[in-house]
Amino acid sequence: MDDRRVFPRIDCPKDNPCTVTSKEEGRFSGELINISRKGASIVSKNRIDKNSKLDLVIKYPKIDRIIPSVIQIVWSSFKDGSYAYGGRLVDINNEDKFDLLDHFYESWKNNIVNNRR
Repeated sequence: MDDRRVFPRIDCPKDNPCTVTSKEEGRFSGELINISRKGASIVSKNRIDKNSKLDLVIKYPKIDRIIPSVIQIVWSSFKDGSYAYGGRLVDINNEDKFDLLDHFYESWKNNIVNNRR
């Protein structure tokens, strides 16, 4: 299967989950699984239609601020009672996005180094 992603995705650290919630209370909540320069993957119990735009707030424990973003859902799947979504980052502050990417990359790199010991 061809991977159509232009930029590699970096996983959210398992020991510090990154949550997403809709700005509209109660509409959507989930966990950010990974992120790239142009996209993100989320799991949730909430069902969202393909092509929906989600106005979200991202919270990551190692960043002392909330990160507003808009993600357009481009694919979804359902397994074991949860939905998995892939989306295009329509709107996110570049500094916020790169802070997330940097934190996730550092965690990934530390895991690689620690597993070699």
